[in-house]
Amino acid sequence: MITTYRYFRCALQEGILVVEITEPRLHGDLMEDQLRQDLFQAWHESHGRGVVIDFSQVRFVTSAVLRALILLRREVLSQNGRIALCGLRDEHVLRVFTTTRLVTTSGTTPRLFESYPDVAAALAQMLPAPSTLEPPESSTITPPCATQTPPPGQEA
Repeated sequence: MITTYRYFRCALQEGILVVEITEPRLHGDLMEDQLRQDLFQAWHESHGRGVVIDFSQVRFVTSAVLRALILLRREVLSQNGRIALCGLRDEHVLRVFTTTRLVTTSGTTPRLFESYPDVAAALAQMLPAPSTLEPPESSTITPPCATQTPPPGQEA
């Protein structure tokens, strides 16, 4: 089920909350406050084990909005969840995230957020790998017949 908020829509996919930011320009303290409140609400209501935030529609972001993401990260990690960003395609948006070292493009510097090209790649990393073990063949074992004695007063 897709839930729509003011600046994003989200859905639970295999236990991971996938947030698609729908507002192309993320800026200002008022927007940051509303975004933070809505992200926290979506996270708590999802009961998920992680969050993927898709920025593919975002063309502009200011540092004020980064605060909401950092606070959400802290909350998700405090509940043993994982959080990842994806879709950082716009040059300006990517520069804001790399300059602040929230993500890295080199893979060698520490970063606060995992970053992936798209939702599918993020989910592939966050979901457990499918088991390669085959289930054991089922064998039918017939338990021995047991004679039950009815409780006193309920004899057949």
